[in-house]
Amino acid sequence: MIAIYKKIAYFQNDFFLIDDATGKIIGVENDGRRIMLGDRVRIKGDVRGYIQPGITKEGYGRIVDFTDAFSDHYYGVRMDNGEYAHVKRARIAEVL
Repeated sequence: MIAIYKKIAYFQNDFFLIDDATGKIIGVENDGRRIMLGDRVRIKGDVRGYIQPGITKEGYGRIVDFTDAFSDHYYGVRMDNGEYAHVKRARIAEVL
C-alpha cells in the first residue's frame, strides 16, 4: 500500500512513492504519470544513440529498483539482454 509521497526537492514535479510497510521506494510520480517497480519499459538513446554507461543498446527492460541519489537518474532498469543501469526519465520512451 502506498502511503507516503516524498517530494524530491531538487526536481520540481517528481515524487517518490514509498511503501509505508517497508519504507522502500516503489515508484516515481511526475505530473500524474507513475512508473512503478516491475513496469516494463522501452529505453531509447539520445540523438547520438547514447543511453547510459551500462546500457549500450536501445530496447526493452523492466524497472527493478530506484535510487534517491542526488540525480535524476532514479530508474534502475534491467534490460532484456541483461544490461543494467540507472537511467533518467528522458530515456524511457514508453511504459508498457
